[in-house]
Amino acid sequence: MVRHRLKRLYLEAFRFLKKYIKKEGYDLVIIARKKAVDLSYAEAVRDLKKLLARGKLVNEKNNTAINKDL
Repeated sequence: MVRHRLKRLYLEAFRFLKKYIKKEGYDLVIIARKKAVDLSYAEAVRDLKKLLARGKLVNEKNNTAINKDL
């Protein structure tokens, strides 16, 4: 049950961030740890945004635009 909640949570976070991704053709694999049990939507978006920036899939301009949309 928790696994499905986290899956839906990260899927919604990805849908929100999808418009900011500058590169296509990548697969994302997210492995949630035990600490993720109490994760909120805002935290999921923040974490996913950080991972996308670290992987250089969003540029700096889009990174600040994401903060405004949250």
